[in-house]
Amino acid sequence: SRGYYTKAVVGDEQQYMEKIFEMTIAGNEVTGTSQASFTSDPSRNLHPAVSTDGSIMIFSSDRLPTSGGLDLFVTRLTNDAWSGPQNLGAAINSSGHEWFPFLDKSNNLWFSSTGHSGYGGFDIYFCPYNGEDWDSPRNLGQAINGPNNEMGFSIHPHKQMALFSRSQPAESKGIALKITLREEASARDISMIMQEMADPASQVKAPPERKPEPEVKTEPVVKREPMVSQGT
Repeated sequence: SRGYYTKAVVGDEQQYMEKIFEMTIAGNEVTGTSQASFTSDPSRNLHPAVSTDGSIMIFSSDRLPTSGGLDLFVTRLTNDAWSGPQNLGAAINSSGHEWFPFLDKSNNLWFSSTGHSGYGGFDIYFCPYNGEDWDSPRNLGQAINGPNNEMGFSIHPHKQMALFSRSQPAESKGIALKITLREEASARDISMIMQEMADPASQVKAPPERKPEPEVKTEPVVKREPMVSQGT
């Protein structure tokens, strides 16, 4: 199998630039580590998210064309080679930053952004996969997002737990949070529950009102609890 990660390398003018590396994993051995071919340009390339079957990768980059900040790009594995990255477009990318993409087992896209109207800082968004590409983003709602930074969302392969981090915009410390299913919902896919929690509107012109969301507050199958405290 293959694994992918971000590593800073020394670029032009002795500046560090993030690049994506791939490696081969066989048992407990890691071999064949190399920089991904599509990251040889002078741009930043980070936060690789790969589909379950290994055929799709979405990552953050400031390469052109860009809507501003770091945008999300997609590359596809064909004949054992990654295609030229394509910008996911203005419906998903904004004038802010789009970071930490994640692809679930159905190739639905989850990511954090500062550029769409939300609740403040980085919010987590969800984009349904339509079989070819991704529909417009939906904010995960006030049950998850707030005035702080919510980032790094991912779903455990067993589909019964999700993780994300929360931090103050002006601080480096934060906490990691997990979302788990209650016992009576243990057979459900947490990805489907999170999709049901997302705001129905794909994008709005003004930030949504800060008001209670009854469907989320009374949802009996999702609970949140702190998992790890950092910086204390």
